[in-house]
Amino acid sequence: MSYRLLDNNDGRRNTIFKNIWLGLDCLNLFGINNVNSYYWVTDIAGQQYAVPNYLTGRQINGRVTVEFLGLTPPAPYQPHSPTPLLQRGE
Repeated sequence: MSYRLLDNNDGRRNTIFKNIWLGLDCLNLFGINNVNSYYWVTDIAGQQYAVPNYLTGRQINGRVTVEFLGLTPPAPYQPHSPTPLLQRGE
């Protein structure tokens, strides 16, 4: 879920910000314990036990995205072609 806190795409407001977004994500909303795989452990008697590896439990993430006005990425580097050598008599 995202919410635009500031919309200044046209640049009419006197601020350095173009857009400000607030976001909220909820992963594994229902809190289900999903087993990804098993890690096998052997004791000193040679008995093996399967220990489950669970996926991430319920997690809530917050996000703030800020875009600035007037900042453009730099142009990619383009090397200059070498200058041709002068021939004798030129």
